[in-house]
Amino acid sequence: MPKYLLTDDAQSTALWHMKETNPAYSENLTTKARVARSPACTYFYFHPGALVTTAEDFPFIAAPKYGWRTPGYVDGLFEAGAWTFRVRLENDTRYPFTVRAAVRLSQSSNADGALGVRIGVYESPNTLSLPASAGGSVSDAWSVNLASLRFKYWLFAEYRIHIVTAATNTTARCSFACDEDPAVADESITTPAFTPFSEKILVQSFPKPYSRLTPITQQELKNKVSGAAILKNVNEFPPTLNKLRWTPSFVFFLEGNDLRDCWY
Repeated sequence: MPKYLLTDDAQSTALWHMKETNPAYSENLTTKARVARSPACTYFYFHPGALVTTAEDFPFIAAPKYGWRTPGYVDGLFEAGAWTFRVRLENDTRYPFTVRAAVRLSQSSNADGALGVRIGVYESPNTLSLPASAGGSVSDAWSVNLASLRFKYWLFAEYRIHIVTAATNTTARCSFACDEDPAVADESITTPAFTPFSEKILVQSFPKPYSRLTPITQQELKNKVSGAAILKNVNEFPPTLNKLRWTPSFVFFLEGNDLRDCWY
């Protein structure tokens, strides 16, 4: 089961990477929200590496994201099961207040998260009490059970808090911690088992007209192939292909339901 660590490795001013390994960790407390004396049910949406002073809930899902993103495409299947979210908040002032944290997961074919598809918003059931001391912190972990999820794009995670009990001073502020030693403080997302899609397929039967040494189109081959099976190695070819002195290795890659890079 993959675990994505929230790092401060920036891929843009709005998005930082979440990685499965983080060999260069160093506590980062630059993601902040000045909650002031905001009343209960006021939302603050964290922007990595920035101080947020204006109350805001998660923006429209199609907007570019502020949060964390996988370094590359996640192409595969997450099995059904528990997703666990871990966060830590630190009080920047001596004024206590209480909040609940939430995460929004989405996927998008755009690197900035624009036009994303929402997976869900998952709020912690736990109320966090920021202590009455600067530097005092509190950690939270909560899990949700999700159905199996097919992914083929970047995975995004955004975070917010909402006020449960207001602070008593207009300077009240907190930090969203990240990029810490995972053996000590584990700000992360843990997922169920993940199976990447990287199988190969062998076309078992080619029509006789395909006896010429010219490229064929993807759709043309899809319409003519009579059968296919997922294999790790190609062991034999139809007689027609053997006459053309083909090499003993001829495979196609399956991407979704499509055949890719089809030559013969």
